Amino acid sequence: TTNFDLTTTDNALYKLNSVHGGVILPREFPPLADSIYVTHEDSKLPIKILLSGLIGPVTVNGNEYNGNMAAYGPGLKDHEIAGVVTYIRNTWGNEAGEVTADEVAAVRAEIGDRPQLTAAELASYLD
Repeated sequence: TTNFDLTTTDNALYKLNSVHGGVILPREFPPLADSIYVTHEDSKLPIKILLSGLIGPVTVNGNEYNGNMAAYGPGLKDHEIAGVVTYIRNTWGNEAGEVTADEVAAVRAEIGDRPQLTAAELASYLD
């Protein structure tokens, strides 16, 4: 049981801003279901990815993808990023908990306006 509500707004924001959309493009965009990048216990990982984007090869569930995910930090407010991250962390069988606007604001302040992340830069989360 969760203490948050996955609103239709979070779902709509996700659908408007995502190429994943439930359809996986082979070798470009990885699935979000059962992805450590989404469900990691430290919610900073998916927050950073949504804020800054992700470029280059990334391995998810043993398969390599090589896409170019845009940064959504410049276009979405903290509460919108929090809603989208909460949505993807709790959809498609994922059960990873809520992300708050305050958490997003803290990560945004930490990373600033930076270029897209690479899987290599995020490797420390996966060790």
